[in-house]
Amino acid sequence: MVRVAVYSLSSCEGCISVIATTLHRFLNELRSFVDFEYFKIVLEPPLEAEALYVDIAFVEGVPATEEDKRALQLIRERSAKLVSLGTCASTGGLGYSSSRYIKESGASVEALEPLSTYVKVDYALTGCPVNPEEFAQTLLLLAKGFNPRPSDYSVCFDCPLKGRACLLNKGVVCLGPVAMGGCGAPCPQLNIPCHGCRGPALEADFDSFFKILEAKGLKHELAEDMLRKFMGKFAIEVKVK
Repeated sequence: MVRVAVYSLSSCEGCISVIATTLHRFLNELRSFVDFEYFKIVLEPPLEAEALYVDIAFVEGVPATEEDKRALQLIRERSAKLVSLGTCASTGGLGYSSSRYIKESGASVEALEPLSTYVKVDYALTGCPVNPEEFAQTLLLLAKGFNPRPSDYSVCFDCPLKGRACLLNKGVVCLGPVAMGGCGAPCPQLNIPCHGCRGPALEADFDSFFKILEAKGLKHELAEDMLRKFMGKFAIEVKVK
């Protein structure tokens, strides 16, 4: 049996809450391969036993405190594989951008970073919150000794399959062309633009994206604000200041 732990650092605990309330749907597949040793809010041994020796550790949230950073280092040392769970853990997410905004206003706060700034991350499972089915699939692949791969297409791939008209063609700024797909595009289906909560697509072409916005007469500034929200550290890489 593969020993698994699911931890949470500073976060809203949205990802683990979604998984905890839906995991029963996947137990028949998982029970032959996986033994949960620790699961925040579900199965919590005494505090001193939190950082257990496990084969796979999933970690939600960002290291916002010194205690978080020490816990993360210990989790890394005691885990054969470490998976960042959710967008905050994987890109820094809202905490990454908001902490910098607050810092620029003169407040004394630490700029938050994704897990990969402090430790080696073997796989990033993004989403806000993470997709429980994707969590189960990732866990099953890792338990069987395979390396999972993120979706290799953007959110725009899903919209035509769902019969949805392109929001960009309606004059609405949407990050679908540069956001990682695999979610089924639920937001555009409700006429809500994609904000890229799963992070950037693997082959996202941001230069072309901004040219598309220009051609359609849409504002760069709004797209840049949207990019900052969830793409965290990746927003810096695409020169969103």
